[in-house]
Amino acid sequence: MVKAGSAFLYSSGTTSFLPVPKAGQGSRACSINAYGQIAGAYYTEGQHQIDIYHPITQQGVVWTPSVAGGTTFSVTYLGSGIGDSQQAPNPNVDPTAAYAINRDGLVVGYSFNTHHAFLWAPTILDGTTSGVIPENLHDLGVLPTSSGDTSDAYAISNPTLVSGTGIATIVGKETTTSGSTVTYKAVKWTVTYNVNPTTHSITLGSISGPIDLNTTGPGTGGAYTGWTLQSATSVDLGDRIVGYGTYNSGTTVTTKAFLLN
Repeated sequence: MVKAGSAFLYSSGTTSFLPVPKAGQGSRACSINAYGQIAGAYYTEGQHQIDIYHPITQQGVVWTPSVAGGTTFSVTYLGSGIGDSQQAPNPNVDPTAAYAINRDGLVVGYSFNTHHAFLWAPTILDGTTSGVIPENLHDLGVLPTSSGDTSDAYAISNPTLVSGTGIATIVGKETTTSGSTVTYKAVKWTVTYNVNPTTHSITLGSISGPIDLNTTGPGTGGAYTGWTLQSATSVDLGDRIVGYGTYNSGTTVTTKAFLLN
């Protein structure tokens, strides 16, 4: 039975609804790669929700087709289980939400227990493969130079290749709350990895960042004059980053989209 608010795939004029556990009351699909893998989340309705569109009781999901471009899927759950840990902390679960997937199946999103951005791949760091471990989430952390409370990863690029090693960029935002003041900063991370050409297994190399994009410009201290870059929402193969922030013209402050080349 298809439930209201179900994730779907539309291809060649046909809509296919994506499988979730029987306990799931809804799901969403956020990103798809060239093979047809899909990243998203499923959730259960309950009293603990951020708002009607962002239930806390959710878990990140990767749907993988049986063949490239297929419509029959296996499901991988990201994190150790669904739960409502923001409102009722539970050390045994790590609720997650997946936002993006690149061509090699690396997934980014955020985890509720720490509300930190994460990277998922079926490996461990430092070149050691470990088989398929769905719970293997790499905490991307917050800026070391700030008192950032939370971070979110919204997109990951397809890799550029340097001497056979893939280099991908992850983008998102960091949020800092001090009293009634909330500050946002657009950030990026860099991940290196190799893909076995025979088995297609992934071996992660290193993860660096986050870097505050407000420090990468031509102005004093790396600023972009007049701009406060608040959130980076997507990145392409050429490392061009888009997002939004506030722009101070000297007389008015407005929210605008940005593109960093």
